[in-house]
Amino acid sequence: MSGYDVLAYKAIKRDRWNPWEDKPIKDANEFFRLQRKLVNSDESRSVAVLELLEKHPREVHRAYMEMSMMLGES
Repeated sequence: MSGYDVLAYKAIKRDRWNPWEDKPIKDANEFFRLQRKLVNSDESRSVAVLELLEKHPREVHRAYMEMSMMLGES
């Protein structure tokens, strides 16, 4: 399971402060984007993705191709 900085997550929630730009959070969109950014920037998530790629390279590629087709990308 991947981790993240729980204290930083709670600080964003409690203080409504953008730690990357050092300014207040202006709306709900930014609030949730910053929470996702914090969780997704944890190094353990990168390691977990690489481990999945090593174990299931064809499945990951297939899922990526399906997602690309749904989004209309090539």
